[in-house]
Amino acid sequence: MDVWGRLRQGLAKTQARLGESLSGILGRRGAVDPAMVESLEEALLAADVGPATTEKLIAGAREKMKRQDLSLVAITLVPGADFSNVVVFNSLSKRSNLPGIRVGLAVGDKKFITKFVDYRNVVAPQVPGPLQDVAAAAYGDEAHVEENRRLYRLKYDLADQIIGDRYGYKRPPGGFFLWLDVSAQGGDEQASKRLWRDGGLRVIPGHYLARDGADGSNPGTNYIRVALVQDKETTAEALHRLVAVLG
Repeated sequence: MDVWGRLRQGLAKTQARLGESLSGILGRRGAVDPAMVESLEEALLAADVGPATTEKLIAGAREKMKRQDLSLVAITLVPGADFSNVVVFNSLSKRSNLPGIRVGLAVGDKKFITKFVDYRNVVAPQVPGPLQDVAAAAYGDEAHVEENRRLYRLKYDLADQIIGDRYGYKRPPGGFFLWLDVSAQGGDEQASKRLWRDGGLRVIPGHYLARDGADGSNPGTNYIRVALVQDKETTAEALHRLVAVLG
């Protein structure tokens, strides 16, 4: 076997060891904690990716642990160099609060992306040049993203305080939606009508956002989706109204 063959074989073994270790680590239930990050560090060292690479990845993992999103680190490690069967979609609607320009990106598995581009060229309009310029500027800046995340964390703090343990509320690790169980308030559609009629609040019945399964069940039934997209003061007022109306 020549040197390149031995190198490929060595890399394949490294990937296999790392994949097996990460599957065990990321398959654990519960929150991401220091013990999980320590296990990840051990897996990286055992896979012989090198101390410099390990240190860089673990530093990122510890930072992301604060937001419970270790999966963002793992997705860059598990698939291998060709990202087979892995695709990441990103939208400026969510990342940068720019829903109006309808711009995003998809990266990952080359085979999928090739077919996706062909499909998109047929069924979707092209993005105008000025909007592409705006998108490039937005993707090139992280300061506004961190500020947006800070503001959403403040609004989740309000939900913690105002909603508490009502409606099965649990603070999510990311995003800007609340999914509240209103089965005791007459169901998702009835609760949505009450909130609009009596509180002037617009929420979406959960079953409107999902499709019925083969057994007739709908995962969104009895839940309402609340979007925390207003400023902090408006959000606080809205959450107080929600509790006043639904009890």
